[in-house]
This record gives sequence, C-alpha cells and structure tokens, in this order.
Amino acid sequence: MSLTKLPVAVETILEVDTKMPKFKSTEASLYNGISQQSSELRLPSQVEDVTNANLTLSRGIEMRPPAEILLEESGEYSVDSLVYPSAFSSDLSYIFTIAGDGSTLPHQVYDTDGLIYPIIFEDAAAQDYLETDNGSAYSPIQAVQLSSILDYTFVSNKNVTPAMETATTAALVEEGYIWIKNGVQQVQRKIVVNGTTVTHVKNVNNDSDIIVDYFVANIPSGFTATKISSAVLKIVKDDAAAFTLTATDSYSDTTMAASRTNGCKIEDLPPVASTDTIMTIAPEENSESEYFLQYDEDTKTWSETTAPGESATLDNTTMPHAFIRMVDDGAGTVTGTPDQVYFHFDRIDWVARTSGGNDSAPVPSFITRPINDTFFFKNRLGFIAGDNIILSATDDLFRFFPTTVKEVLDDDPIDIAISSTTSVTLLHVSTFPESLIIVGDNEQFTLGSGGKAFTPENVVLDPTTSYSASDIVPPVTVGSTMYFIAPQSSFSAVREYSVQPDTLITDAADVTAHVPRLIPNNLKQIVSENNLEYLFLINTDEYSTEGNQMFIYKFYWQGNEKVQSAWIKWDLWFKPLGGITFDGKLILVGTEKTSGVSRTILTSMNLSDKPPVVLDTDDREFKSTRPNIDRQSTIPNEAVNVGNQSILEVTLSQYNYLDIDDVNPVVVDRISGIKYQITYRYTAGGKYYLVLEVPANLTTTDLGVDEYFVLGNYALGGVPPDSFSSFPLTFPFVFS
Repeated sequence: MSLTKLPVAVETILEVDTKMPKFKSTEASLYNGISQQSSELRLPSQVEDVTNANLTLSRGIEMRPPAEILLEESGEYSVDSLVYPSAFSSDLSYIFTIAGDGSTLPHQVYDTDGLIYPIIFEDAAAQDYLETDNGSAYSPIQAVQLSSILDYTFVSNKNVTPAMETATTAALVEEGYIWIKNGVQQVQRKIVVNGTTVTHVKNVNNDSDIIVDYFVANIPSGFTATKISSAVLKIVKDDAAAFTLTATDSYSDTTMAASRTNGCKIEDLPPVASTDTIMTIAPEENSESEYFLQYDEDTKTWSETTAPGESATLDNTTMPHAFIRMVDDGAGTVTGTPDQVYFHFDRIDWVARTSGGNDSAPVPSFITRPINDTFFFKNRLGFIAGDNIILSATDDLFRFFPTTVKEVLDDDPIDIAISSTTSVTLLHVSTFPESLIIVGDNEQFTLGSGGKAFTPENVVLDPTTSYSASDIVPPVTVGSTMYFIAPQSSFSAVREYSVQPDTLITDAADVTAHVPRLIPNNLKQIVSENNLEYLFLINTDEYSTEGNQMFIYKFYWQGNEKVQSAWIKWDLWFKPLGGITFDGKLILVGTEKTSGVSRTILTSMNLSDKPPVVLDTDDREFKSTRPNIDRQSTIPNEAVNVGNQSILEVTLSQYNYLDIDDVNPVVVDRISGIKYQITYRYTAGGKYYLVLEVPANLTTTDLGVDEYFVLGNYALGGVPPDSFSSFPLTFPFVFS
C-alpha cells in the first residue's frame, strides 16, 4: 500500500509502504481517497495518491483484501475477451468468458467456487454466431453482448444483422364468392363477372340452392364456378388472373353479396369457403389497415392470418442466440458425467407473424440493424437497435408481432423510436422498477408509462441528459443510481445518473471531477458491489504494471447525503480481465505470467468490513494482517530478507502446526500469489520464525519493482538469523 504525502498546507502526512503499512497523520479520517486538485482545494479527508488500500468509514484506512486463488488452468484469454457476470439467483452466479483473438482457452463458464461448466453447442453454425471476426475487426468486448433472464443468457452479436427469412407465404389466389343471404320471393338478382352480366329472373321460389345452381350453370366462358354450399358459390378465372365481380338485386341489394379474395368488406364475407382461402379485408376507415382472414374448413370459421406473398418468420440464424442452463441425466448422456450442469448454446425459435402484413404488422425495427443491447423489463424481452427500443409481448418473450391488427392490445409488443434533434445511436439499457434508462452515444433517455400500466398506448419516452457514453462498457445500477463511462480525449469520466424522487429532474454528476486524469479511456467493464457500495473498473491494458491495476470507487450514502466519494488504485499480481461480485466477495478472472508461461486464474477477494481470517482444515487461525488503525498509526508485523530467503514471524500455534520433518509446507502470499517453500523454522528472543525460500523457477525478471525489493539479493555473510536487517514482506499468507 503506498500513499503519497499530503501537502504540508493541510498539516497531514500519510505514509504507507506497499508491503508494510505505516501511517502518520494528524487527520483522523482519510476516507475520501485520491484527489488531483490543488492542495488549496483538496479536502482534509483526501490524499494525493493511494494504492492497495481499503478506505472505510468505520475503521479508516486498511490494507486491501488479498486475492485468494480459486482456480488455476494453463492458457490465457486475450484482454479483449468478454467476461460477463450472470447472477441467476441470490445463491447462484456464473461467469461467462467469450474468448477473443489470441486466446489459448475456449469460451467457458465458471461459477463463484472456481468450477468450470461445459458448453455444448447445438452445431457449428450456432458456434459461429459467437465468433466476432465475420469480416470485421470487432473484438468480443466490442461486438458481443450478454444478458441473463431466468435460465437463459441471451447473446447478441453486433456483427450479425438480424433479418427475415427469405421464404414467403403462398401468393394470394384470385377467387370470387357469391353469397345468397336469403331467398326473398319476386326479387331479380344479377351478378356481373368481368363486365358480363348474368341475371336470375323474379319468381316465387325462394330456395337459395336453386339460385346458386343457376349462376353456376350460366357463368360466362373463361370462368369456372363451383358450388361451395347451398348458399355460396366460388368463381375463378381459368387463367387464374384477377377479375371484377359485383352482385345486385331488386330488393335494395340486401339478398346477395359478392366478394373477392383481393378485396372484401367484412359484411360481405361468405359464411363458408374453400379450405385455406384467404380474404383481404378492406379497411372501413382511412385510419385502418387492411387485414387478412383465412377459412378453416374443420372449425368452419374465419381467423386472422398473415399477408400472402410476404415473409413472416424471423431468421433465427441472424437473431440473438442463448446459453440455456441444463442438467444432464443420470447416465451423463450429453456431457459424460451423470447429473452434470451444463450450458446449451443454440438458436431460438422466435414466434412468427400470425396476423397482418408489412403494412399492418411491420417487421420489428431491429431487422437490418445490429442489436446493441438486450434487457428484460415488465415481463418483456427488449432490444435496442439504432434509435429504436423494441420490447416483446408481455409474458411471451419470443414474440415481436401482434396477435391481431384489428386493435392494439395491452400485451402487444412495443417498438418506439427516440425523438432528438441530433443523431443518436442507442448503446445500453439500465432497468429500474418503473422505468428504463436508455444510454445513447451522446444523449440519455427514460422510458416508462407515467405510473400507468406499461402498454403500447401508455409508453412514454423522454430525453433526460446529454453526455457522451462508452459504446463498450455497459452501465451498472446500484440502488436507484446508474453509473456509466463518459470517454474523454485521454481519460474517462464516470457519471452518476440519478432521478430525484417525486420529480422529473434528472442529473448525471461527474464523480471523477476531482480526479480528471486518473481513469484511463480504455475501460472494458464496471463491476459493482451494491450492498458495500463499490465500483471496480477494469481496463484493456496487457499484462504489465499498469495493466494489472484496477481503479476502485468507494462511496457511501447516508440518507440523501453522500458522505464518502473515494477513488483508490489497487495493484494486483495478475491481470484482471473481468469479474462479478457475489456474497460480499469480488471474483475476478485474470491472467498471471511466471517465466513467460501464462495461466488463467479465478480469484476471490473478501470485501466485507470484517477483518479477514484464514482458517485451515483444523480451524486454526493463520496470519492475516489487518492494521489496527487508530488515527492512522500502526505497528505491523515485519519480515527480514536475506539472499533468496525471507523470514516470517508466526504464532506458536502456527509454528507447532508446521512440522518440517513430516511435510514440505508451502506458504502462499495471497496478495502477490507467490508460493514459498518453508525450509526450516527457529525461535529467537521468545519469538517464532519460519524461513521461506523463493521457488527456484522464479526470477527477479518475473517480478515487479516491489517484489524485487522484497526478494532482492542480500548476502547471508554468516550474520545470525535473529539480527538480519528487516525488510517488508507482503501479508497475509495462506499455509498449505
């Protein structure tokens, strides 16, 4: 932990060594972290720089929690790989890794205990959807977006443009129908077929059967008439071309009706027709659209259907796919392991259009436009594409077409475009209980229903703020606040978006205003811990001193007052690629390199305010240094370093537990991840010591500056062990 001296002007000096915390200060509370303001403007609770510290209101400054290894495996992920945290429930979370170019590990799923779960791809075509090249240079963090809803984790790829299937419904068949509604006596009836009139003279016979038979027998040449029922006949042109058809009578045109499949009034619809006949129903008012009815001979009913000759089905090879959590059977049929949890990756069967056509039930606006984000709101699956927000039907996540075009139903899909005077591309969505916050590249919006039911007719979309936003880093929600990245020329700002209660006033305060040159502009993920109020920012730098650094925002609200707003830097011994918070812990996927060999690790950092305690299987408490800070003063444990060995003071119980004669114990530094061999132990001056030897395959070139200082080459020279010069050694340790 290293903190730079505060300016003398505020009479506050804070000195913290990276390996051995030492604090001196006249200021009791330095909980507001880094400030890059001039000394005149800096708060007494702020410092110029702070590294590897944890700032709390309850105990002040203490060492950051150690990163304990949950999993190690050979290989690595490239820094542009996507790491997605998926919280399935309060006690079940997973981490998806989508491998980028240059990764030596495949796409994988981890849990928060360090277990790996198989991914089963339906076929090669489904797996291809995850690939991000597709003729472009997009990486996973640029192109792929994941969103977990129930047992589904939806995956959208910006490189794949959604489309409709090329296959279309059958073309409209040109048919005409004459319906004898009643057989009123002494009525003259006429039909006109393509300009040729056929007349049925007045008589006393009111049998519709006889009237139908007459028109069938006297149909003009070039046409064929078929008796469908005792009151209905069908007419078609022999060359299947379109034709005109009208019907009149001397009884105010009320005893007969004529209709054609390419244009029919609803009142003229015949009661029966040929199987699967489709009628185009003309709109009754200018504000209405035509719709289509299909006859079902089995049920003897007409029902709404799709327009003939148009595509009605979403192409599921271009639409978002999904990881589906499944459990293998007792025989391990799929994975080879009985009852194994696995993730099946496949296309989704989206509900096809069942009513209307391109005019009355247009295709969703994400067709031909990449999907930038996926979300779940009010029991609807949602996408954003271009400048549109599209939500599925209520409780029918895979349906984006209405069930009827005759009226707008409350559960119909919603498709709405933003209204802005500037060109805006929508990037991300954050969900709140009663509204959506839509983040555009240079403007933000809120979508809700004004306290009413969330329906197509009640939806309201309003602009709120106008700030730039990262197209890579999704925002995170903490309570009633959303945090998003606002890129600048060389650095990034973090904005805190909130809506003041019971008002329409919104704000997106810059919580990096006092550290304008701290946060890099190559961020890839924000990981939030909502209960303890942390934000962890991860960048895309390669494995290096700077690349292994995380930026932490620690804040605390007391009512409507924010009493802590602190930025800190954590230097890690591995390169963090992304992670998740779970049960008060920060779980990170990272890369660690030793002697040029890479490994991927899963680590856990306990963020709880309780002092970290490490127990072995016998419930013995092992060393876990926590500075007992009282106005920033502490006397830490120290270790000495000689040659390639370090000496660590331990307790009597630890000393007795580690029997050098029976085993070759290893001590693991939970901060740096370095493993040391315990070569021997000794007592001096009533204290107990272990001698730790640096692994033979570890060279100083593998270490950072701080580690090299600890493991520097100091000659033994015959000096008694208890009088070695003292050098700091990282704490705490896990004994194994």
